[in-house]
Amino acid sequence: MDILLTTDLVSEFEQLEIPVEVILGDHDTLVPHRINRWYDKINVRTQVLNTGHLPFLHKGFTL
Repeated sequence: MDILLTTDLVSEFEQLEIPVEVILGDHDTLVPHRINRWYDKINVRTQVLNTGHLPFLHKGFTL
C-alpha cells in the first residue's frame, strides 16, 4: 500500500493518447466515486456502479 501513498501518476495518466473508461463503485472506501469530477475535466468516461472497490467481484456485474 505504500506505493499508493508515495507515487503520483496523474501527469502520466493525463498524457494518455488512448480512450479510457473508468469504473467506480459508489461504496468504494479506497477511491471515492467523487473523483469522477476530475475525470470529467480531462475527458475520461466514467461509470459509477452500486458496488465497492472491486465491482467485477459483485454478483451480476456486467459492462
